[in-house]
Amino acid sequence: MVKKLFKGFVAALVMLAVFNVPTAVKAEDAMTSRAVWVSYLDFQQYLKDKNESEFKSAFTAICDNALDNNLNTLIVHVRAFNDAVYPTANYPWAEWLNSDMKDPGYDPLEVMIEIAHRKGLKFEAWINPFRISLKTSETQRFASSEYFKDFAQDDLIEYDNDGQHKMILNPASKTAQNAIVEGVREIVDNYDVDGIHFDDYFYVSGTYGNTSQQERKDYVNTLVKRVYQTVKNAGSDKVFGISPQGNLDNDRDHGADIDTWLSTEGYVDYVMPQIYWTDQYGTSGTTTMFSDRAKAFKNIWTNKNIDLRVGLALYKVNGQGSGDAGWAWSSDNLATQAEKAAALGYSGYALFRYDQLVASGSQTELNNLKKVFSTNNNQGSEKPAGKNGWVQSGNTWYYYKNDQKVTGWFKDEYQCWYLLDFVTGEMQTGWIAGDSTHWYYLNPANGIMQTGLKTIDGVQYLLENTGEFAGSMKRSGTYTVGNDTCTVAQDGSVISC
Repeated sequence: MVKKLFKGFVAALVMLAVFNVPTAVKAEDAMTSRAVWVSYLDFQQYLKDKNESEFKSAFTAICDNALDNNLNTLIVHVRAFNDAVYPTANYPWAEWLNSDMKDPGYDPLEVMIEIAHRKGLKFEAWINPFRISLKTSETQRFASSEYFKDFAQDDLIEYDNDGQHKMILNPASKTAQNAIVEGVREIVDNYDVDGIHFDDYFYVSGTYGNTSQQERKDYVNTLVKRVYQTVKNAGSDKVFGISPQGNLDNDRDHGADIDTWLSTEGYVDYVMPQIYWTDQYGTSGTTTMFSDRAKAFKNIWTNKNIDLRVGLALYKVNGQGSGDAGWAWSSDNLATQAEKAAALGYSGYALFRYDQLVASGSQTELNNLKKVFSTNNNQGSEKPAGKNGWVQSGNTWYYYKNDQKVTGWFKDEYQCWYLLDFVTGEMQTGWIAGDSTHWYYLNPANGIMQTGLKTIDGVQYLLENTGEFAGSMKRSGTYTVGNDTCTVAQDGSVISC
């Protein structure tokens, strides 16, 4: 049985190595990452002030609605301000999760990740790293809290905008940067997130002080590089992406160094500009704004090891696109934009934001977008007959293709490996022996084969990332896996890194 299991694993890897990736640029092939942003505003509408059972039910509905729209990734706010939706000593509970800002008696982040993964969705934790407040009352609340004492005056920047007194962490402050990096480390080390996501909040108008544009970019880049390294230290399969504004000049002025991020490795895994205009922009509808901006980002994208994705303005299809005639003139803007971006080499998109995914006024645009992916994976409208995908029976999970159970080692469309019993098809978890030399660990929560430096039952292990024995436990020596060089004992436990 051990030899059979091991041979099955090797055979699966060999098949992967010889598989030819399609070169077509059709959106249904190119847009491999299809996401929706679940904002703190969506929390207020759908997830706020709920007990655990109510929260699970509400978030399950969010996942199901995402799947119904052929999406495979959720980008979920976990820290919108200097707050959190998970238990931590570093931040207060988010007011947009619980009105009383107290422990709800369960871990919402853990719940969301478990449900998303069980549904086959990736989960990226969305953080606004510098933003502390958008209202005078929020600024005052932070200034009177225990968390304010962690920072000196130079670590914070106060400014006035829209009649409100606001505050951000100072991107030039080492103390502020250390706090942000530690906050990211806390998430990636303690939760099975698939990635960390920043959006377009860096420096904002009114916070520049005497800094030059280059200085602002340098300060932000120092943080971005540290966050990237922190994410990769937690696992090479985890991604770090940034979604800047769709206006290149604004990005550069705010310290978002899009030119470096799209040309130099070690900063991000993907850049996803928010290109929130149609190709009939303006009241006369004569400016091809979407295509112009999409091409402008493509033109500075010189390193193809970094993904380029696009943020799409779902929120504008429901009567909110004033000054942009295309939203009123057409009902297939999103579909056309996805196809145009795919033709330029973009590999994914995200829709802003979830509430418009279920709004009645958005459904025509969304249905047209869904048609682009009607044959993509098994989530489209043209599904094969019988069972397909993950199916739970009792406490056991199985994977079906055309009503047949999959057995043996199996890699899904999200590039995750699983072991399904060679006879019964039951999803396996925990430690698995490939042979007397190679051991693999399958996450008990979701069955995914683990790689990289992992803490399992309180002990650290180093699991190979690549090659014929990806996933196998290192032991008896010093090895480098990804960014980690560790010495491990004969039983595989890490002695030092």
